[in-house]
Amino acid sequence: MEELRLSHYIINKLCIVSFHGDMTYGEIFEVQFPLATLTNRNLKGFVINLKEVNQIDSMGIALITALLHKLGKRQIPLVLCEVSEDIQWLFEENDLEMVDTEKDALAYFSSDLQTTTKEPAFIVS
Repeated sequence: MEELRLSHYIINKLCIVSFHGDMTYGEIFEVQFPLATLTNRNLKGFVINLKEVNQIDSMGIALITALLHKLGKRQIPLVLCEVSEDIQWLFEENDLEMVDTEKDALAYFSSDLQTTTKEPAFIVS
């Protein structure tokens, strides 16, 4: 198993979170607090990039589903991107918007994010 890490940046009140590693039982706990901290911010949208996720189990799915519900209560949309074909079917039954690339996810929220500045990011490992 590969240790799960997350990195993020915020642009125009849109948070883009990338997971790196295995979204599995033993690894999820490391990212729960930083992820909760991000979801408590005043955001207009949330993107999860799964490009570098090697494995996902029920705990990884539960984390994303819980995030969907938490953000949904605040009417903050969640979009997944870079979801491999091997795991796309896991999310098709949820009300999750999925797009191909991070660029597509940014376009989903706004066509003009080029003129904004990024907030400092952090990486959790």
